[in-house]
Amino acid sequence: MNKAEFLDLANGRARTRTFDEGDYDDYQLALAKAKRAGAHCEHFYRCEDAGGVANTYGYMTTTARWTVYVSPVSRETIDSVGRVTISSRRVPCGWKGGERAYLRAWFEARAQDKMREKIEQMVDRDNAPASEGDQTQAL
Repeated sequence: MNKAEFLDLANGRARTRTFDEGDYDDYQLALAKAKRAGAHCEHFYRCEDAGGVANTYGYMTTTARWTVYVSPVSRETIDSVGRVTISSRRVPCGWKGGERAYLRAWFEARAQDKMREKIEQMVDRDNAPASEGDQTQAL
């Protein structure tokens, strides 16, 4: 995605809580880091926004947000750019529950990978052909 597409997706017709060219540079840097992390089976999560609104306003509005992370399951780089609805100081995270929930999902997926590897090793060991010494002992 080029800079014009990024700014169009993130800002749309909005005039407040928008991104600029510096945010695009941060987004591109995060994408590059996520691709490297995914290639090395490492976690990566970054979510940036243009800010919420003061609670005293009490109205719904939108803000620009981008998110880049490595999928815990497929290890692919996932990104999203756009506007999100807000009504408080808190802007919703790109991953439901934020970075802590993302890390929890990442480590759970890695634990499942390790368990799967152990099971595969046990099955391979059980299905391996017996050596000649084992065959003579059985007779």
